[in-house]
Amino acid sequence: MNDCLLAIDVGTTAAKVSLYGLDGGLLAAAAERYAPVRPRDGWCEQDPEVWWRSVCVAAARCMREAPQVRVASVGVSGVMNGVVLVDEHGRSVRPALLHADLRSAAQARRLAAQVGLERVRAITGHRPEPYYTSAKLAWLHEVEPDAVRQARWCIQAKDYIRGRLTGAWGQTDPSDASLTGMYDLRAGRWSPDIIASLGIADRLLPRVLASGTISGAVHREAADALPLPVGTPVAIGAGDGACATVGAGAVSPGDTYHYLGGTSWIGSLTPAYVPESAPDLSVFSGATPGSHVLYGTVQAAGSCIDWLLRLAGVGRPTDADLAELERIAAAAPEGAKGLLFLPYLEGERAPIWDPSARGAFVGLTASHGRGEVARAVYEGVALALGSVLDRMREAGAEPATVRLIGGGARSVLWRRILAAVYGRPVAVLERLSEATGAGAAVIAGIAAGLLEGWGAAGRFAPIALVEEPEAELARTYAEMAAIYARLYPALADTFRALAALQRPPAHATQGQ
Repeated sequence: MNDCLLAIDVGTTAAKVSLYGLDGGLLAAAAERYAPVRPRDGWCEQDPEVWWRSVCVAAARCMREAPQVRVASVGVSGVMNGVVLVDEHGRSVRPALLHADLRSAAQARRLAAQVGLERVRAITGHRPEPYYTSAKLAWLHEVEPDAVRQARWCIQAKDYIRGRLTGAWGQTDPSDASLTGMYDLRAGRWSPDIIASLGIADRLLPRVLASGTISGAVHREAADALPLPVGTPVAIGAGDGACATVGAGAVSPGDTYHYLGGTSWIGSLTPAYVPESAPDLSVFSGATPGSHVLYGTVQAAGSCIDWLLRLAGVGRPTDADLAELERIAAAAPEGAKGLLFLPYLEGERAPIWDPSARGAFVGLTASHGRGEVARAVYEGVALALGSVLDRMREAGAEPATVRLIGGGARSVLWRRILAAVYGRPVAVLERLSEATGAGAAVIAGIAAGLLEGWGAAGRFAPIALVEEPEAELARTYAEMAAIYARLYPALADTFRALAALQRPPAHATQGQ
């Protein structure tokens, strides 16, 4: 039986399990879908037990596809920026808060006022915003103190799954630690200043261990549930952003990639942390030792497409639904007859950093039909991402090529638009939805001594094609980008006023 690497990726809407050979070949993959719970506008939760059950179902299905292999090491990845509160035995004490949960805006503002926006960013690599664990955890301290008292650890999604696999709790890696908004990037430790300012119990913060080290081994209960051999080594792993970086083949300084999924981000690997170089962007620790990833996130990307399909009565879109929507959009003229879409359906992160931002169509007339509306959504997301890349270029990142991963990259139309907006080639990976899992597999192989080094990531990230920018289309989108850049400043006050009308009753916002 050949040795292989098993990768687990806990996403926002599905758990994926993949098997990789040591040569980088994908042997089998399976996914189990679920939906986040949104009890109120701006709230986003998930029961961690749903993650575990879904991982077990997907793992069993995956193993059935490749029965003639031996799992030699396990790597785990998962959504970042969350709050998973567990007791000393690893039992969750309340549903996990996910990255899209924005209920803690008041706590983020307080941190900015007490410590200072620039100082927070200099320490953590991030602005004080409700997207990060720090503000969410402060909200729980104020509003749900009983849950905090019951908890022993505040961990992330992949740490929960790794704990279920090994029984080792209270561990995380630098990438997930760095996206909590409580980690001192320069010092490589939790920041006492940030923690004290938020009133957070530091006993909740886990030990930070390098991604490519062994956390523990699969114990009997987990072995029976997945199934996996008892004693299989499990790596510390990394958050989905760090794993996707490795899985995209970005392991050397300057390597740049773009993940196009429900949420979308552009990241560029850098060996140094220079907070003043890009005030509108963020930085997290990479999985490769000593590395950092300069990145900017657009909060709603593929989820804008899902929203559009829901308006058309499509609840869970199939490949056929997506293909039909793309066909309609592609038939519309470039520029959508002067219709622009702002994709701020869940607030926005880079580069505007405003949780009150709202989606908008600007320029709508009676002459616009379904095609123009659909095309405007594709183009609006691309223009938002283009504004992020512009900030990265201002910070000194000048990628010759942008590697493209994520399910959204299956769209031929979107690839064509992105290449034109970016004004540079877009290299499309062969396995678009497997970059995060591929990165987790590489980390598992490194941790177990089965791969020769981080350069091995290249064979886990083969490129299928390169989309070259079309000159005429690039000129069109450059003109649109100039108009697009004026829209948010013109509408920001209106967005805040509208957001105020959506606030829940006072009894539902205690502590805010």
